[in-house]
Amino acid sequence: PDIELKILREFTPDETWVLNAGDMLYVPPHVIHHGVALNDCMTFSVGFRAPDQQALLGMYLDKWGAQSQAPLAASALNSTLTAELTADIAAAESPKKPIYHKPNVRYTDADLSYQGQAGELRRAQLDALTRLLKQGLEQPQAMLDRWLGEYLTEVKGDVSEALFESPEHGDQVIQITYQRNQNYQRTPSSRFAYTRYPDYVIFFVNGESKTESPALMSGLDYLCDNYHYAAETLAVHTGNDEFLALFNHLLTVQAIQALSGYEDENL
Repeated sequence: PDIELKILREFTPDETWVLNAGDMLYVPPHVIHHGVALNDCMTFSVGFRAPDQQALLGMYLDKWGAQSQAPLAASALNSTLTAELTADIAAAESPKKPIYHKPNVRYTDADLSYQGQAGELRRAQLDALTRLLKQGLEQPQAMLDRWLGEYLTEVKGDVSEALFESPEHGDQVIQITYQRNQNYQRTPSSRFAYTRYPDYVIFFVNGESKTESPALMSGLDYLCDNYHYAAETLAVHTGNDEFLALFNHLLTVQAIQALSGYEDENL
């Protein structure tokens, strides 16, 4: 139970082959098999790992970006994305449901037949790989929106990480809380944005995202539209418990910080 291989306690073969020196046996994926040496010999197992969907997409997009006409390629790819991606967001996330992620799948060719020309890339194989690529691009619109928001607010370099996980000092979590008469500012490196939906809002901070209630719209506008947060104005928004919890979290992860006396004078 503690190993990655799936080993059966009992094995009853459906078919049996006896291999002589130099013979090779192809075992298709997901076929249970077991070999036993009949005499002194050496055996070799040669495995080929079929490419998975995520790896194919990554290599394909990297290739497009490396072309000499990268802007043209990117434009063509964007057009393809627009044409291929589903516009139906009925299955998109809601505040009570986690964002949808498609499982990663590998290329398979269970219906592969013998071909005399070993070097030929057959149309059926190319079409199967193309379908795998296109299926990887077909994601719910909300998932793409979330990725784009995270990408556009991402801070380059090691400025911040794991913003929506509380920082720890030893075994204790350091919590920073809002002080009513204190002025605050957005940390200079922090980037805020949001995407609005009928039933929820996705709030983006430095390449990470969090689903929030529409009741926070006014507060999110205030956070995103300003870099300095005066105590008097901030007090209006912190009357909302959800906003206060979010603001305390942003303080804790240092996306927002208190202003010093000198900075207060220049607010």
